[in-house]
Amino acid sequence: MSISTFRLAGSVLLGLSLWGVAQAQTWVLTDTRRQVWADTSYTPAEWQFGAHSAAALKRYVTSDGRPMAISITCEWQGIPGSVAAGASFPVSVKLEQRQNTQTGYNPSLKLYAGQEGGAESDGPEVVTGWREGPVTHTASGQLTAPRGGPGSFYIRARCGPKDYVDVFYIYRLDPGAAAPAPAVPAAPAAAPAGVVNSVWAGAWQTDFGAMRLQQEGGRVVGRYDYKNGRIEGVIEGNTVRGRWVQDNAQGGFIFRLSPDGRSFDGRWGRGASETDGGPWSGWR
Repeated sequence: MSISTFRLAGSVLLGLSLWGVAQAQTWVLTDTRRQVWADTSYTPAEWQFGAHSAAALKRYVTSDGRPMAISITCEWQGIPGSVAAGASFPVSVKLEQRQNTQTGYNPSLKLYAGQEGGAESDGPEVVTGWREGPVTHTASGQLTAPRGGPGSFYIRARCGPKDYVDVFYIYRLDPGAAAPAPAVPAAPAAAPAGVVNSVWAGAWQTDFGAMRLQQEGGRVVGRYDYKNGRIEGVIEGNTVRGRWVQDNAQGGFIFRLSPDGRSFDGRWGRGASETDGGPWSGWR
């Protein structure tokens, strides 16, 4: 078992009701923790992680000499930077199984919501069958934040074949923050184009190692650790689309920036494609 921790700064969202600003307690994202549970029966899976994704490749040989392999990618959406106490919010999950060579293991992905010292509630869940081969399943639902403290509130994403990973998003109560009244959901606010664009520049940690980006007007260029990687793209609002080149291959990519500018979710593709390769996410 191994544990790694990385921090994501929470942001306080200001919600306006029809009659003005409502004051309420707010759960603010303060920490993200990742815990990997390794299969002790066979060779552990190899993992890659994004801000809101996890990919596993598990290869092993059975006692009678049969080679087995499972390859999956889990992605989840809707993790808020902050949420009003007692409010519900939409979330979704996607599980892509690229390979499962009759292993008998059914990969799964599920979201949970819980509170320190309290019960844990279920969220959306997807499961792929070990006889299905390449397949993608999705599901959506809602989670609800507790109405108050003490302690912490968390959202847990669990992904895995036989090995699995838990990713915990930890929230602390901020009693003085302005937040939308639960009965009046806040509309998402669009960040000004100039603000969104400017935060692409700088250092990132990504699924393919450390990345350093520079912005030149409406263009982004950069390098990343994996196989002497280089990227170049064009900014379109909160999105960058472009090309990556490595010592061994090249292709397209698309990155979408989070509202707080501290993470991005994306995908990479082979050749002319932007998306057929898998997830590519980053955080800082």
